[in-house]
Amino acid sequence: MEMSRVAAVVSGGLIARIAIALNEKPDMSVRDGEPAAKERELRLQRCHACGTYLFYPRYLCTACGTDHLRCCPVSGRGTVFTFTVARRPTHPGLAGEIPYIIAVVELAEGPKLTTNLVEIDPDDVVIGLPVQASFEDVDDATLVQFRLVGPGR
Repeated sequence: MEMSRVAAVVSGGLIARIAIALNEKPDMSVRDGEPAAKERELRLQRCHACGTYLFYPRYLCTACGTDHLRCCPVSGRGTVFTFTVARRPTHPGLAGEIPYIIAVVELAEGPKLTTNLVEIDPDDVVIGLPVQASFEDVDDATLVQFRLVGPGR
């Protein structure tokens, strides 16, 4: 499987929605074949030599260069690093979703990933906003998205 395809699908629901709209079936697995989103768990590669978490999936650790990489569960908590509000669909398959928030979320473990924010008004989003991974089943895929961290969540 191509590494870029894995990164694109895992990095956000919007990209997977485009694949679904194009009648492509996104592959929600990670490099070593472990299912992640289907199990409602966010997993990233972690170097067992130096402890660095990596995203997008790679063959070698970017910190120490070893290939001792394994997929590990992560907290799914992070903060909004940057964002934009799409008020026009970026793909015809997303026409019913506008406006939607495209964001880069910095995970508590360090890596940043591109995703979308759900269940929040676009006017309420600010840099540094605490968010938590959530999962949505769409057709045969499970999308990783992020929502606001708050009481009862």
